[in-house]
Amino acid sequence: RIEVKAEGGNASAVTFAYTREGAPGSLPSFNVPNVRASSVLLEWEPPRNPNGRIAYAYRIRESATGSTSEVKLRPDELGSLNGNFLRWRVADLTGYTEYQFSMHAYNILYGLTGPSTSLKVIRTDQGKPGPPDEVRVDATRRATLLVSWSPPKKPNGIIEEYEITTQWANATGTPNTLTVIHKNEPTARFQEIYGLEFPARYSVIIRAKTVSGEGPGSTAIYRFTRYEDPNDKTPLNVTRVESSLSATSVVVTWDKPL
Repeated sequence: RIEVKAEGGNASAVTFAYTREGAPGSLPSFNVPNVRASSVLLEWEPPRNPNGRIAYAYRIRESATGSTSEVKLRPDELGSLNGNFLRWRVADLTGYTEYQFSMHAYNILYGLTGPSTSLKVIRTDQGKPGPPDEVRVDATRRATLLVSWSPPKKPNGIIEEYEITTQWANATGTPNTLTVIHKNEPTARFQEIYGLEFPARYSVIIRAKTVSGEGPGSTAIYRFTRYEDPNDKTPLNVTRVESSLSATSVVVTWDKPL
C-alpha cells in the first residue's frame, strides 16, 4: 500500500503495488525419516519467506558411482504432515546402496532458486537380490553335475547363501527335485552335485539370498548326466569265455575303459 502526503497537505489516493517475486528463502528443516530397500521418504518444512509462488526440487547422488540428478516436484503431487511439513517418497532405488539427498525451493514464475539444504546421507535397507550371473553347468563325471556362477549384478545387500535346485522327471513323469544350499564364499562360487540319476536330463536353477529373502532364480539350464566316468579306469563288458572253463582256470575278455 502506497500513500503520498505533502507536508501540511492532504494525503493522495491510496495505491496498491506488489513487489516482484524473488528467490525463496531456505527450508527450515529437511529430513529422511523413513528408509526402505527400494525407497526413502523425504520430509521438509516450507520456507518462511516464499517470496512468491514456489515449488520444490530435490537432488539425489549415488555415492559409489557419482551419478547425480535433480527432480522437480509439482505442489499438487506432495503429501503433507499436520499441514506444516511436506512429504515425498523417492522410489526405484537400489537396495543396500548409499545415497545423498538435498532439497531446495524455487520460484515457479522466474525459476529463481533458493538455498539448498545440507546433504542427508543414507543407505537403503537390504533387499532381495537379483538372479546369479554367468551360470554354467557341466557334466564332469558319472551322475555328477558341476555348477558355477558369478554374483548377481544387483546383489541389493550382503549375499548369505545360494540355493541350487536340480530337477528331473522319471519314467512316470513325476518330478524329482534336489536342493543344495551353498554358503557364500567369495573365492568358491561353484558346487558339485552328485548322486544323481544317470543318464538323465536335469534342469538347474540358482537363487541368491540376503537377510531379506531369496531373489528370483536364474534361467534354467538343462544338462544330461554322464553314464561313463572319464576318471573311471574300470574295464568294460567283462565276459567269461564259457568254453575255456577248466578245473584251475578261466578265460575272461573285456573292453578298454572309455
